[in-house]
Amino acid sequence: MAHSLIKQPNGLYSLFSSVVDDFILFNATREDIVKLYQKEAMERVANDVEIMFQRHANRPYMTWDEALAIRCAIHREDAENIKECL
Repeated sequence: MAHSLIKQPNGLYSLFSSVVDDFILFNATREDIVKLYQKEAMERVANDVEIMFQRHANRPYMTWDEALAIRCAIHREDAENIKECL
């Protein structure tokens, strides 16, 4: 993220992008900026999850039983009964 926070003369804020060398947001409050970054983050996460499902939906990295076996081997004394997941 190559954004600079600029305080405007009216007390509100702008974001200046060094990627496009231009303002990308004007007259924003702190809350407006948080909302912008939350929206961008949610879009990135949704895209990452979609890619994960596309990659692993038909050929998962490991099966449920393999994952349980690894968990039990590592956390033997902490292994809880997780039958409710089945």
